[in-house]
Amino acid sequence: MSSGAPAAPPRVPAPPALHRSASRRECQPPSREFVTAAAAETCRARDRWSPPRVIASSRPVPLGAGRRALVSISVGGRPMIKVQRLGPQIGAEIQGVDVKALDDAAFGEIYRAWLDANVVVVPGQELQIEDFLTYSRRFGFVSPHPSKMTRHPDYPEITVLGVNKFGADGALDMAIYRRGAEGWHTDGAYDRDPFKATQLYALAVPSKGGDTLFSSMYAAYEALPQRLKQRLDGRVGVFTYGGRRKATALLNQEDRDWTPVFHPIIRTHPETGRKALYFDPGKVLRIEGLDDQESDALIEELTGYMIQPDGSYRHTWRKGDIVIWDNRCSYHKAAGDYPPEEDRIHWRVSIKERAA
Repeated sequence: MSSGAPAAPPRVPAPPALHRSASRRECQPPSREFVTAAAAETCRARDRWSPPRVIASSRPVPLGAGRRALVSISVGGRPMIKVQRLGPQIGAEIQGVDVKALDDAAFGEIYRAWLDANVVVVPGQELQIEDFLTYSRRFGFVSPHPSKMTRHPDYPEITVLGVNKFGADGALDMAIYRRGAEGWHTDGAYDRDPFKATQLYALAVPSKGGDTLFSSMYAAYEALPQRLKQRLDGRVGVFTYGGRRKATALLNQEDRDWTPVFHPIIRTHPETGRKALYFDPGKVLRIEGLDDQESDALIEELTGYMIQPDGSYRHTWRKGDIVIWDNRCSYHKAAGDYPPEEDRIHWRVSIKERAA
């Protein structure tokens, strides 16, 4: 065998079929119960999750690190975890790990890098569905997404992205094909307890396109002029699924009457203490305390500050990538530009701070 031969790509299980009833608007219940000792333990532990303990020898990835800067971290004398910066303010890649075999100290380093970089990529993973769920639960409480029609039939905590995008008549279903590409957003702002994180695992990637773009809420806040920071101090936004456009195509009919929720527009991250512009033009209805005209004008103005070039990162997917982003301090959007006849399939989980 040639010494220069590239390593074989990771073997990733084929994406599961996602079965639905004849109407795409109705969700077929899971085909069987999934009950294991591990799942039972997760249920017992769901109310006692706490952030991982970071050992004294841990070192964060410096915020000032330049693009592609590499930091190597030795954990307890074991082989080093390498953390590579992907953008000046957002994005890091973790190299040299198998997420199925992480002890608490090694996971603590990944968690620290995630808090620092907002978005963490772990490439080259070979996971079964239980492996993905187990790793995801280390970040918090995995909660089913409100879109029942795109849940995995046997694992309702998992959303399967990119399947069933063609209807029976062969027409491309744009709600599935362009899911997440309608604009910059943060996941779960419509929920009383917004999503802490979203994590995706790439099962199939197209030959071109299909990237995911990220941008920092910290950078957006820092870019605000002082007059806006003062005006927004103490202000809350009113958010709902679908926002002012009422974009609820991925919800079952009985789930579309969503109760609006309230969140501060300037949000202090509960773990880093940094201020962020917590904002989503696709889910916000209005800014509380302003008349409709003032609210709409302020929403439009804030939209212009969301994306800062130095606070952005664009991820090109590889099969076997795991990517997790912090919804408390980052925006994202799908590019929505890959060849429709090709597969772009991910497992996705939504992670919360607290149990539902």
